[in-house]
Amino acid sequence: MSQLTVYREPASIDEPYILSFQEHAAEIRRSRFRLVGHKAAQPQPTWRTLLAMRTKVQHHNQCCPECRRVTVEPVEMFDGSLSRNGALIQNSTTLIGFSCSACGHEWPAS
Repeated sequence: MSQLTVYREPASIDEPYILSFQEHAAEIRRSRFRLVGHKAAQPQPTWRTLLAMRTKVQHHNQCCPECRRVTVEPVEMFDGSLSRNGALIQNSTTLIGFSCSACGHEWPAS
C-alpha cells in the first residue's frame, strides 16, 4: 500500500517539509467551519431557500464598497458537494466573503 504525501513549500529554502496524509487531513478538518447547536424548533432550510439567500447576498455585494467597481469575486470555502463524476457542484460551497480584483479590498458576506 502506498502512502500519499503532500508537498508544502518550506519556510526556509534549506529543507523541504512533507506532510503525511493524516497530518494534511487533520489540518483540513480543523480549517472547516461547522454549525453547532441547531435549535430543534427551527426547520432546516431547503436547498432552494439556501440558493435564493446566496443569490441575494451576491446581488447586494456585486460592487466594491471601497472603489465602487464591479470586479468583485466571491471567497468560498472548499466544502462543496461533489457530483457523481467527482466535479464540484456550482454554488454548493460556503460563501464567506468577497474580494475586489481591482483594489484588493475584502469584506465578509452579510
